[in-house]
Amino acid sequence: MELLVAMVLTGLIMMVGMSAISHFMMLVNTIKQNNERQTSIIQFFEVLENDVSKSDIVLYESEINCIRGEKITSYKFSGDYIIRVASEQSDTIRIACDNPEISFFENTELVNHISISCRNNGLIMPLDVIKIYPLGMTLEKIK
Repeated sequence: MELLVAMVLTGLIMMVGMSAISHFMMLVNTIKQNNERQTSIIQFFEVLENDVSKSDIVLYESEINCIRGEKITSYKFSGDYIIRVASEQSDTIRIACDNPEISFFENTELVNHISISCRNNGLIMPLDVIKIYPLGMTLEKIK
């Protein structure tokens, strides 16, 4: 009889242990996925901020165009994807983002502020990029 009780208790302890390990592994996997998305969002932000800061002008029609001399880098937002085209190279970034909110510089076509909301499993990460132009800058003065 004691042997039967010992086997039942051992089985219960093993079940609880396996359940705890399974739950812990599920938590680790969720943290890993969130970290990968977070890293993608941060890398996207750094590349966008770099392109905007190095560009001479930034324009927006249906996509963000960062113009530096003869080079144009464009960002197109399409559902859960952002397509970045720089010269002949194209990158597709899979990040769930809303369409960007754009502010223009002193009533011109020049983009002054870009605000993008990215989603990571229910968390919303606002990304803001600012382009600073000289006072009185217009598109006509550049051309």
